[in-house]
Amino acid sequence: MKTLKLILFQAVCISFGILVLVGAVGVINHFLGDDTMVFAWYQPISYVFCGLLGAIATLVLQNLDKLSLKQLVVRVVFHCLLLYAAVAVCGYVFKWYSNLYGFIGVSLGFFVIYGFVWLATGYFTKMDEKEINAALNDIRDAD
Repeated sequence: MKTLKLILFQAVCISFGILVLVGAVGVINHFLGDDTMVFAWYQPISYVFCGLLGAIATLVLQNLDKLSLKQLVVRVVFHCLLLYAAVAVCGYVFKWYSNLYGFIGVSLGFFVIYGFVWLATGYFTKMDEKEINAALNDIRDAD
């Protein structure tokens, strides 16, 4: 159940990050006078689909306890490249970009969202650990 919770949490974070990034680009384009941002009917669901694909790639990072530092680095790099490939393919299939500059923009957005999801996951993991430790302390105090 913990793995499913992590995948769903990251899917929501990735989808939210994409929506925030698209919204920010829309606001910037509006203030620059380029008010031509339009969406195809499938764009919002494509963000959710990409979020789920990205979250499933998190399974590569399971069971890291007994790995050497080199193996850990290889897994993290593989995870990042797998996610980048998923985003690039989704971007091509769902027409998020149409030229090299669009691809570069999607790539920059990927790294911003990737960092955001890592920070959010770390923050909420720490919060869960604090809740568990507080509950254990309460149980010890009751004894």
